[in-house]
Amino acid sequence: PREDFRLNASVVQYFDSLLSNHSSSLKSTGDVATLLNSLAWGITEPPIRFESAPPNAVNAYSPFQVMTRKAASCTGTSVFLVDSLRLCGVPARVVGVPHWNMSNETCPEGDSSPSCANHDWVEVFDTATNAWAFVDVLGDLRLNHSWFHPAMSARAQPHSRNHSIYASSYADPFQLTLLDPASYNRPGQAPSVTGYFPMVWDWGENGVRAWDVTGVYTGAGPAARPARQGFLS
Repeated sequence: PREDFRLNASVVQYFDSLLSNHSSSLKSTGDVATLLNSLAWGITEPPIRFESAPPNAVNAYSPFQVMTRKAASCTGTSVFLVDSLRLCGVPARVVGVPHWNMSNETCPEGDSSPSCANHDWVEVFDTATNAWAFVDVLGDLRLNHSWFHPAMSARAQPHSRNHSIYASSYADPFQLTLLDPASYNRPGQAPSVTGYFPMVWDWGENGVRAWDVTGVYTGAGPAARPARQGFLS
């Protein structure tokens, strides 16, 4: 469900206090992302924690659902962190892969194997580097470091449905590339061949537009672009 997370007075107060108490150490949007990945979860008592869900299953996804349960899978915690970052004025987006593209030894049942299930995480537009950086939600506090990279992400396949890495976009990527090709035709990213962000729990859902950013994770190049464009997706 869509919720007025950024209009809730207690939520705004919590994040305003976080930023105020750590303002001297925040030099970039990447610093804010690191701070929130460490402390945003304390908005509830006990703090929000990661809780795995069965592959392809529906879980707590909206920020208030996550706060109520005080737990969520990678999708729910990623949505919560993106909403929290955007509340603080930081461009952020959910990124994910429908299924990891691993060997038959790792995933003997292919995409049905738990080890090849979907995974979601967060990207933030870091003003220190003028590029998107990924965040290991409730994990490694360093930007662009995670358990899945590069061991799993480097095996992703661009321009596929199941094994590409997608970055959600509010604006239509196809239109953005037409309007400003110099900014959006970048190495490693392209409009998703499906036109949307695949939802493994509902393959018929096509309401979230997406970029295919597989090349960024497999080494084709960074998804850097001018900072003025960072808020459009």
